[in-house]
Amino acid sequence: MTDHHWVSKILNGHLIRCYQMFRMKKLVFLELCDILETKYNLKKTQNVSIYEQVGLFLYMLSQSGFIHNCEERFQHSGETISIHFHSVLEAVYESMKDVRYRPYFRDCIGAIDGTHIRVCVPSHLQGVYIGRKGYTTTNVMVACDFSMCFTFVWAGKYYLIDFGYPTFMGFLGPYKKTRYHLSQFRIGPRIRGRVEILDNMPPFALKKQNQIIVACMTIHNFIQRNDKSDREFDSLDEDNE
Repeated sequence: MTDHHWVSKILNGHLIRCYQMFRMKKLVFLELCDILETKYNLKKTQNVSIYEQVGLFLYMLSQSGFIHNCEERFQHSGETISIHFHSVLEAVYESMKDVRYRPYFRDCIGAIDGTHIRVCVPSHLQGVYIGRKGYTTTNVMVACDFSMCFTFVWAGKYYLIDFGYPTFMGFLGPYKKTRYHLSQFRIGPRIRGRVEILDNMPPFALKKQNQIIVACMTIHNFIQRNDKSDREFDSLDEDNE
């Protein structure tokens, strides 16, 4: 199967769910493949092209990441799928740390918040990771700019301060004498599409699970910066609320 055929198959039907989840258009997909190959050392193999590797990776992110779901669809063994998923994951994760993107992280003005994302942990660690809702999660702190891109991600551990601590360089607490109501944040339109792997994380090592969280946000940023005609984001920009 030629590389060109795989591009058409990935973007025109075979992996249409990736487009539904990420809204990734053809030119953005090709640009991502080119960057991962030329700058982050992603290698094609005799049987699996760069396009197929990246398409497989996006598909696994979009459908909970279980390898056995991909074996029949991609006609590769579970071992082959696992190898290429982790190769692309490492390349995407490294792209987030590129020095060319550091200006986006310096003196950033935006929004900072934390969230909990489900993870799979060994039984002897579950007591540490079980949250108030009764299942295992990991803390993730993120900062977003006003272009709706993630400018900072810290997955796995971080310092979180409350009203008992002062706000100073490197730490951010809530504004005092300010009440926060969730209803204030629910009046806008919701973005369609979800990365299902974040709701049902595969049982990889915790380091890999944290990398997947960061990789999902990196893919989001890449699409947002390379596709200036995304209707979902445009509708939010035009919303005065």
